[in-house]
Amino acid sequence: MVDGHPPYEIFTDAGAKEAKDQVDFLHGDLGHKGALQSLTFAEADVSGGDVYDATFADKSSVQFTLFLSPDGKIETVIGQPY
Repeated sequence: MVDGHPPYEIFTDAGAKEAKDQVDFLHGDLGHKGALQSLTFAEADVSGGDVYDATFADKSSVQFTLFLSPDGKIETVIGQPY
């Protein structure tokens, strides 16, 4: 993140718009967890996404699934606590 925002250049245009629309929500939802401590690849899911486990300073974890476009840019990110 740069200045509290993701690096939009690694997203497709639609993905960047989605990320920009969600920044305030993510800050509110994830901000209280503290700094990101680790991000670990977990698996490739059956829908074609890459699943990552994120652990934060408060020891909580969130699992993110990233879906990439054919040119390797992020199209969609889905996050869920576990």
